Amino acid sequence: MAYKLAAIDIDGTLLNDDYKITEANKEALKAAEEEGVSIVLCSGRAPRSVT
Repeated sequence: MAYKLAAIDIDGTLLNDDYKITEANKEALKAAEEEGVSIVLCSGRAPRSVT
């Protein structure tokens, strides 16, 4: 089954404790994108703080 969409939480999942994206996560997102997967960021934060 091929995925078309990945909804990913930001804090504690995509970002580390320093609020930075890890190289491993960058590579995984890039690989997913190359396979045609759309990435959606999810958060309990206010929308302006997600950008």
